[in-house]
Amino acid sequence: MPSNGSDPLLRELLDYLVSQSGWRSLWRSRTRPAKLITRLRAVLASTDARLQFPDVIDATRQAWADDPRVRIDGDSRIAVDRDGLWVAAWLLAGDTTAARSPEAITAALADLPPLRREIFRLYRAEHLDHDEIASRLDISADMARSELVAAFVALDRALHGREA
Repeated sequence: MPSNGSDPLLRELLDYLVSQSGWRSLWRSRTRPAKLITRLRAVLASTDARLQFPDVIDATRQAWADDPRVRIDGDSRIAVDRDGLWVAAWLLAGDTTAARSPEAITAALADLPPLRREIFRLYRAEHLDHDEIASRLDISADMARSELVAAFVALDRALHGREA
């Protein structure tokens, strides 16, 4: 959060809250004031770090510019600890568009062994549990469970390129 003139007010509020002995009785929970003080200190520390290292956000953004999975906002938080300077960033959780096309799903399902594919179908399409699948296919519930897990792992690998 950029400094916008509210820092002196936040510092004054923090000093007041810390210095008052009876203010805690106004709160139902004793932990709420402590959390408020902690949050105020974090906001002010981030602002102090931003003022102390004004170009760090731009430098970090430039360092990660070639990676489309990372986004660093101009008003990102900065934290300083014993390990160094930290800049808050957004990370893309995963590419969920290309890997989930109907063709990709159909191909991934077709690559499953027949029993595994049938167990997956019964679980997802007919909403059967492990015991019902085992009864229908005349297999043990443990086998139904392990084959279903194996189907999920195989589909995850096929659709997202993840390793086990």
